[in-house]
Amino acid sequence: MIILLSHLGWEQELALVRSVPDVDVIIGGNYSRLRLEEAQRIGETGPIVVNAGYLGKWLGVLELVVDREGRIVSFTARRVLFDESIPADPVMQTWLEASLWAEGGRCPRSGG
Repeated sequence: MIILLSHLGWEQELALVRSVPDVDVIIGGNYSRLRLEEAQRIGETGPIVVNAGYLGKWLGVLELVVDREGRIVSFTARRVLFDESIPADPVMQTWLEASLWAEGGRCPRSGG
């Protein structure tokens, strides 16, 4: 099974999948204009595409059922709002606050 973790954006990911047809799942980011409300499959047998939005507002959960040959039989995906109901991880929080992303003024848990 090949899972592509990407921040290329929708169009570039589609182009990549055309040249690397064995990709089974694309977990994408950088979809500020395109918001996939649910997982999508490209064609009948193409890869499953999921994203959790942008700017760290959501967590994505993808569950796959795979047969003995490694083929995806079924899948479910959902988004979970990344809010105060999910406890902050202190190590990750420290990293976020020190990162360039936080310096750009957008750290979800620090209020900045």
